[in-house]
Amino acid sequence: MSIVAFSTEFDSCPDGIRAIIEEVASESATNAIWFIGSRANDRGTPESDWDILVFGQDEVAPVPARCAGLDVLRVDRSGNSLLEGMSERLIQPFARFGWVRSSKERASYSGQKFFKSEEREGKNQPVELVPCEAILLYEKTG
Repeated sequence: MSIVAFSTEFDSCPDGIRAIIEEVASESATNAIWFIGSRANDRGTPESDWDILVFGQDEVAPVPARCAGLDVLRVDRSGNSLLEGMSERLIQPFARFGWVRSSKERASYSGQKFFKSEEREGKNQPVELVPCEAILLYEKTG
């Protein structure tokens, strides 16, 4: 499987995380992998994790997180989503992200910006919905 990044930010992805993403791409049920989150949207810091969105054929089910520093959000053919490492009670409809594919390599969605404790002053929630862009890393062909 070959990961094609349409983002220069992905060029700095650590080899270990890149290898896990290539492993996910090689799974027969994987249809596509998208680079999402703060790093994909030029809001990442050196402490930011790497986030990918995986569209697949299999129903989402709880599985252990693969490694620290990589969040894998899975979406199944029924439109359910679940982050690896989370329990079944956290399965949610993917439609809440407002996903719109805008081109072959890009999509937009409503992401969550998490506030550090010092940034929460006067805010009711620890997160805020923000417009985000996703960048295609892999798509099954044929």
